[in-house]
Amino acid sequence: ACFCKDTTKEKLKAIQKGEDEKASLNADIAELSSKRDGLDRTIQETLDEISLQEMSMKQASQERAEALTLYQTNTADLQSAIDSLEGALKTLKASKTPSFAQVKTVSNIVRTAVLLADTLGLGGGVDKKVIAFVQQEPSNGNEVPMED
Repeated sequence: ACFCKDTTKEKLKAIQKGEDEKASLNADIAELSSKRDGLDRTIQETLDEISLQEMSMKQASQERAEALTLYQTNTADLQSAIDSLEGALKTLKASKTPSFAQVKTVSNIVRTAVLLADTLGLGGGVDKKVIAFVQQEPSNGNEVPMED
């Protein structure tokens, strides 16, 4: 009878230990499952943020490309104006007494350069009176006729 009681006691103890381990493992599974769900949400939020940032980068790249194109166009225009002004200055310096036609040509080149600079917002503090003067077209009736 002692053997049966001891064996039954051991079996009950083993069963209780197994059930306790099962309950502990079920609790661990529930905890880890909850943690995994949280991590899955974090991963999805991160993927959404990456997608949003990629779209933002694409838009910024397009804006920078447009700005670069505008900058390159303005640079080419300014370089052309600078080259024209340098040519006009060389022409004036080369002739000891510039003719009216040379002065008029240089005046037109300066007018174009100043208007271009004003249009591009590069006036650098150019006085409004100078801009108004340069913007005036020479009147056809008041020009002095030139002889051949």
